[in-house]
Amino acid sequence: MLVFSSCFVCAQQGAEAQASLEIGGDSHERRYFRPRLRFDFPAGSGNFFMEMDYIQRINSSLRGEVDFWLSAGYIQPISRFFFVDAGLHHLCRHKTSRDYPVVLDINEVFARLWFKNESVHLGLGSGSYLGTSGGYDHIVVFDMGFPNLFGSEFSGNVEIKCIDMKDILYDLEFNCALSSSLDLFLRYTRHYQYPKTAYMGIRVKAEQNVESHIDKLKFKAGIYPFYNKYKVAGSHEFKLSFLESQKGRVLIIMEGRIPVLWGEGFIGPYRPEEIKYPLSLQYEKKAGRSLFAAGYFRYTISMPMDVNERFSSDLGAGLALRNQRDFDELKKRVRFEIFAGQNFSHDIDAGARAGWNSVGKDSNFGSNLEIVWNPDEWMGSAEVFVEFGSEVKIRPYIGFRRIVDTEGGNSSFNRFFFGIVLMQWH
Repeated sequence: MLVFSSCFVCAQQGAEAQASLEIGGDSHERRYFRPRLRFDFPAGSGNFFMEMDYIQRINSSLRGEVDFWLSAGYIQPISRFFFVDAGLHHLCRHKTSRDYPVVLDINEVFARLWFKNESVHLGLGSGSYLGTSGGYDHIVVFDMGFPNLFGSEFSGNVEIKCIDMKDILYDLEFNCALSSSLDLFLRYTRHYQYPKTAYMGIRVKAEQNVESHIDKLKFKAGIYPFYNKYKVAGSHEFKLSFLESQKGRVLIIMEGRIPVLWGEGFIGPYRPEEIKYPLSLQYEKKAGRSLFAAGYFRYTISMPMDVNERFSSDLGAGLALRNQRDFDELKKRVRFEIFAGQNFSHDIDAGARAGWNSVGKDSNFGSNLEIVWNPDEWMGSAEVFVEFGSEVKIRPYIGFRRIVDTEGGNSSFNRFFFGIVLMQWH
């Protein structure tokens, strides 16, 4: 509730969101994927921040490590060029499609003094660890950044961590800006209990008041208080827009959904059940004054976590119709979206979403109803919410979901949940 209250107070003053999406390869001949979301909320004379960042490396069989980084803290300006940040940085490592009985779990707590101007960024900090954290005790952090080296499109960043005065971790990056929202990068790192690794790829990013191919950012977290299988569920969505004109555009929608299993207690170690990536490619065209039609291809991959089980996937194609460009945006009092198509794993997919809400107020309220059906199962959910905020939309919600597994003899599951959504459109 403290986070909800802080978000409400800060949203009235104006919040900001930043995001990046990195795709590439590493020196161990694996694919590399890194989505990163950060939200800053003004609080007093400084900013409260929350960040989700995870680094996934997978081989051709979709096996590999995933490092989840969750951070929260406070930034306090001191003068024009100096500020201090202090926060908690939680790391947990999981493995896809492999047995991993002991999860690496690390909690860094440190504060840094920063100096920043147009040509150089310098940071120096110190702190400690919470919990067991792999037996580590003390941490010293040094950061150095060189934006736009010598007025060029090239930049460099260095972060060095000295652990207990005997172990050195580092993250060295060199990048080239292709545009204000697109970078090529080369990175060389050594992380906790992980071999030295080089990464190379492309990064799409979105920042405040900067034109970007990222059209929408969304982070959603939900808690299941009365369900003995799942504790929480998190998801993110990046919507990228290309070749946009008055008549149509090409959309790439990249989602990540992570259901988290119950452990020994609500506070403590946890294990994600899987990472599910629905990837959608759409061509959207205006079909009338208030209608948008789209053709889509959707590919979904489900990767089990910390167990030796093979990934599963399915591919589908179909048509969609909606009465506004993005269903989540509260531009109309009545919103809808329907889709139907062929799924090559279970024949048919069909679904619909509808929403009713107020529009144009400081705090809007509304509800969403969703139904998704295929021959194996159908899912229905209903949510009610309140939305506030200017640049970043903050949406606490409560909901109910019912899932019927028709393939398993009509077994059904009912779930009550509540949580929060953070969204921004660019």
